Amino acid sequence: MHDEQPTAILTQGLSDLRWGVDAAAALYGIWSHDNPSDKGRVFGWNDFSKHLERRAARRSVGTPSSSDFAEAIFSAVRLLGNAAKSDAEQRHALALAITGLALPHGSKQREVEALLALPLPVASKRGLLEAAARARPRTEIDLSTP
Repeated sequence: MHDEQPTAILTQGLSDLRWGVDAAAALYGIWSHDNPSDKGRVFGWNDFSKHLERRAARRSVGTPSSSDFAEAIFSAVRLLGNAAKSDAEQRHALALAITGLALPHGSKQREVEALLALPLPVASKRGLLEAAARARPRTEIDLSTP
């Protein structure tokens, strides 16, 4: 599923306001297929038996690594997520960042802070804040800055 040509088309389309968010979702789908989760379910309940082991592994790594897909997504986010761009482009950057934060993305605190500083209503940034909070165990995004 991780073929070079479709991946390149999806990556090039990330900045397209018509289907860039769908391209990011497709990249996330490809990454998820290639990297199945080790989180299991036991009799309908979450399996936390390896929680401490995974937490220790995350701490020992230091700065988490980033996937190529996340880097491509955040490249488009940096291009579109500034105050000089239109509202539609800024909102597109927010939507892309939400997907990018669901992937292994290293440290993207600077990008998240830049998006939070955009002159958009706070309500439009709610999804980004949720994604940053969910990503917090994997990164050190400081949500306390204004």
